Amino acid sequence: MIDDAPARRRRTPSQERSRVTVDAICAAAAEIIAEGGITTLTTNAVAKRAGVSITAVYAYFPDKWAIVHELFERFEQARAQDLAGLYESFVTSDDWAAVIDDLWDRMARFRIETPAGVELRLAMLGSPRLADLDHAGSVRAATGFAAAIVGRNPAVDPDDAFRAAWVISLAAGPLIDDSVRDGTVAQERLDEGKRMVIRHLEPLLGPARTMPGMGPT
Repeated sequence: MIDDAPARRRRTPSQERSRVTVDAICAAAAEIIAEGGITTLTTNAVAKRAGVSITAVYAYFPDKWAIVHELFERFEQARAQDLAGLYESFVTSDDWAAVIDDLWDRMARFRIETPAGVELRLAMLGSPRLADLDHAGSVRAATGFAAAIVGRNPAVDPDDAFRAAWVISLAAGPLIDDSVRDGTVAQERLDEGKRMVIRHLEPLLGPARTMPGMGPT
């Protein structure tokens, strides 16, 4: 059997010089993916772009998929930091639909502003090797959002909250990815996705006060 799971980094750099090398490798890989897509990524190309030896690349990454794995983990960590506080706002805001509106806009901008963010997300959707990474990200997102749903309305059964959050997580990623496919935000398509999510949540949270692209309801 062929193992399609992407390899992980060989070791974690402990010295500043090593961290600089790993950061340079990741930055080079992101540039290559942004320019030509993930199919153009090779360890030799990364070494040349980063200005390091191929031995230095292999000291930390067994193959190009390990580099992609690292880029994805960095993407997820940065995304979590960018969203910090939004779930709390979702729980406490007078207008929870406005928080959904802001969240989707921020996630669209985040993909565009993160080096190779758009291309990396599109690669995940099209590569069996990256499917597990994408699934793990969906689980994390759904778990956090389900907790926010219950936090806003404690009467909601946690299982119902997770089912709703899981469906939203599976739908939101590809919809946001599609809205930024060309490197700009297709706002009408993005707003349509927001409205779908809000309508899905209304049975749990009550009528939305505003609707993206349509104003007060």
